[in-house]
Amino acid sequence: MKSLQKSVCSGVIFSTLFYLVLSQRPCNLYCDENPSSPMSFGGTTNKGSTGAPGKRGGKGDVGQKGAKGDISECQCSVEENFERRIQALEIDSDNRRNIPTSCKQIQQLTNSYNNGIYYIQDSNGMKYPVYCDMAIDGGGWTLVASIHENNIRSTGRCSPGDRWSSEHGPEKGAQVGAENWMNYNTFGDVASATSDDYKSQAYFDLQARDVMIWQVPNDTPLANYSSASYLQYRTTNGFLRQYGGNLYRLYKDHFPIKSGVYSRPADNGPAIPVTFDKGNANEVVRHLGPNIRNGIEPGYIQFRTINHERSAYALCPGTRTVSQGNNEHHCIGSTADNVDVRYCGDFAGFSYDQYGTGNTWNSDMTLLKSTFFLFYR
Repeated sequence: MKSLQKSVCSGVIFSTLFYLVLSQRPCNLYCDENPSSPMSFGGTTNKGSTGAPGKRGGKGDVGQKGAKGDISECQCSVEENFERRIQALEIDSDNRRNIPTSCKQIQQLTNSYNNGIYYIQDSNGMKYPVYCDMAIDGGGWTLVASIHENNIRSTGRCSPGDRWSSEHGPEKGAQVGAENWMNYNTFGDVASATSDDYKSQAYFDLQARDVMIWQVPNDTPLANYSSASYLQYRTTNGFLRQYGGNLYRLYKDHFPIKSGVYSRPADNGPAIPVTFDKGNANEVVRHLGPNIRNGIEPGYIQFRTINHERSAYALCPGTRTVSQGNNEHHCIGSTADNVDVRYCGDFAGFSYDQYGTGNTWNSDMTLLKSTFFLFYR
């Protein structure tokens, strides 16, 4: 077996499956959610027989006592910590078939119950980091994407940061961003998923049954993703199996997001009921403008819905459309076919006249300054 590389933060846990650097005092961006108990990552191995004891070496000199550190900080930078983790991920090519391909498989192999960064491999054998939730409903949820709306006030709509919606300004039919719901593009970083859009290989590579959504305040550090989220809800009926096993296949093969092609409500996609693990249906509604509340029903995730202007919206988090056609006020990811500064952006028309007030059609500031996390299991 290969020798383990020493980490700046701490040692390495080894298994026949993989290696991962673990820190006794994890860096803020690469740790589990309980810094006092380092993240466990590794399978079990059969213990061999104990060898003969070696000759004991002489006692070394006592080193100079160092200054007491601040227990709230890590002794290595985020970049150093991440680099050590990459270096420590030494995979024996003979065991490549044993490397996990999802957080669910990690949970099953290791009985790990710590949230945080883990490594998996895609179908091409490439290793990459993912965030795993190992607590909800037995754990094993893989974060595959985040949808983060830019600051509408400072950057305007249709900015380059709107990767899940039209991003070329007032061009009718511009769909470069919306295409990311149904292509192989990847972008962003799992450690900064609350401050920019994020899409990993897992979005199109994993085979899953269900989807989970978290609503997390913008700029929340990785260590607090779960604790800071104010809504967590998930599907439980295994609906993804009939749509190809992930959202990439659902959109590409069944419910493409295109402008001016479909009509409401005949061409709306499936609305799947959810179970809440944090928050409830009333809180979903509370963050939406009052004018939209009579047209939606909370307690669902709806996929592809069409508004009056025949714009297609990819995802309605926590709700489904039951009347009206003002889906831009509660759905995300848009082709914005009716291109208008009011309706263009990852969050489309969540707020366009009374920014963040929660009045009329406007969402409150909590929702506008949140990021939507998409998990698979």
